[in-house]
Amino acid sequence: MFWKILFVCFAWIVFTWKEPKDTIVPSIVWNDTSLSMLQLKRVPAFLVAAPTNTQWNTSHWTLDHVLKNLPKRVVVKHSITSTFRHYDPTLELANVFPSKESTLKVHRRQLHSLITQTKNGSYYLNDELVKLSTQLAKDINPIYNFVAPGMENSAMVKLWLGGPSGVVNLHYDATHNVFHQIHGAKRFLLFPPEAYEGLYLYSRLHPSHRQSQLDLSQSVSELIKHFPRFSTAADMMIDVTLNPGDTMYLPPFWFHCVLTSSPSISVNVWSDAEELKFLNQAMSNPLPYLEALEEIGAIYDLNSHLAHLQLFLKLILSRLVEKPLSLAQKILENQAKYMPTTAVRCGEFQTKKAAMDATLTLKPFVDEFVAISFGQMQIQSSREILLMSYLEALMGNYMTAGQIGPFLRHCVVP
Repeated sequence: MFWKILFVCFAWIVFTWKEPKDTIVPSIVWNDTSLSMLQLKRVPAFLVAAPTNTQWNTSHWTLDHVLKNLPKRVVVKHSITSTFRHYDPTLELANVFPSKESTLKVHRRQLHSLITQTKNGSYYLNDELVKLSTQLAKDINPIYNFVAPGMENSAMVKLWLGGPSGVVNLHYDATHNVFHQIHGAKRFLLFPPEAYEGLYLYSRLHPSHRQSQLDLSQSVSELIKHFPRFSTAADMMIDVTLNPGDTMYLPPFWFHCVLTSSPSISVNVWSDAEELKFLNQAMSNPLPYLEALEEIGAIYDLNSHLAHLQLFLKLILSRLVEKPLSLAQKILENQAKYMPTTAVRCGEFQTKKAAMDATLTLKPFVDEFVAISFGQMQIQSSREILLMSYLEALMGNYMTAGQIGPFLRHCVVP
């Protein structure tokens, strides 16, 4: 298991929320080979003598300085619970699960009091830095030292302003993240990618996609009571605090919950993980056999379509996942935590010979699909996380969200 390698670099800790314990994250002195090494090993690390400290001009960034360089009116988010979850209103289940946060457009003069107040939840602002202030953006240079060759078009610099008691919910990003703390402190609760099995992710169709359903303000025992699989992930947690001037590399697919205890200013540089290219390849033609089999009459009604769909997915899972049944069960259990599942109809081939013939017909499509997409992903846990997204997005085109888990569990891998 990849996470066990981390024992070499990280001190083992016991998870507590009330009694934080900083974990030793390795520090590396920045040089010309640091980026490639970090992106290859994919282990969090503090960066020493990196351009964030030697070339970026942020030592004079106080809260007042940053605020006066913002547009006169800015958009901020407010959470009465102080916990913020990413919310995508374009995803299919957004009409079922409205956002629990509010978005406000305020004058920058109000920002100081909003960010520093402690009685009415929390406020935070984040956006691309260049959109907020070209003047501040000039201080963040260079950035491409932190971006792999060929990924420059995906690079993004973001500004984060947050107040006391703010919590960014546990989630993963499919990006390389160089995070620089400028003012105040931030606490990161980290889990490696393979911990996803115990973190109960929201569906690809849910507006909080990539987010965990867990509320880490609860005790471990309480979380395990309601989310039993968390017992497999709790001991993997790494607890680390960034102070002003600290820079941390956070690899793609590492889950992180971020807490602030005082007004905070941070800047980070994002660039896409290589896996996204292969996921996009898969999503560009998610059912490569469909047109050809419709033309020859092999797929001609709902039953034949479902029969080929479940067989195609079964063949893909058998190629990419050691325990397909376990993956399907996780998707079903994750979904059942926040919405009811509904009955689903499985497709059936008329004879065993028809099923065998369909398997032979689909095999070359499966081979090519795997070879150009998920088969290119070298890290198994990242592959499985994105495979779940692919499965949910694909099946969302042909059935209701409540049917996806049951279809996978009872039709694809019964």
